[in-house]
Amino acid sequence: MSGVKVVRLADLRVGDAVRVHWFDASEATCPMPQKDHTYDTPVRSYGVFLGVKGMRAKHAIVAKEVVERDKTFHYNAIPLGMIERVLLLNPADLERDLLKCLRRKVMATPLKRFRRGQRGGTL
Repeated sequence: MSGVKVVRLADLRVGDAVRVHWFDASEATCPMPQKDHTYDTPVRSYGVFLGVKGMRAKHAIVAKEVVERDKTFHYNAIPLGMIERVLLLNPADLERDLLKCLRRKVMATPLKRFRRGQRGGTL
């Protein structure tokens, strides 16, 4: 893939387009499998890096979609210990004006002030 490279979270800037490879928790009611790989639940999240937030556990915040009219967004809060790798995508695809507004709000808002519900990460 052209223009894509593996990076450390510390090297990211707010607004960078990313693909985060991480492992999610899972649940099952069937008998426990014998093979260890069966327990891994790999996930790929694509979006815009908004920073690292959290009081008890740090999470990488990745906006997945933005509702422009309401200036709201849906996001993943990915525990840092669950991240396998982060890929930096092509930044030319990002809308700078909208990201500036979201960046100011995210940087000024502790994670506990985000309201969760139907509208996602409403500020």
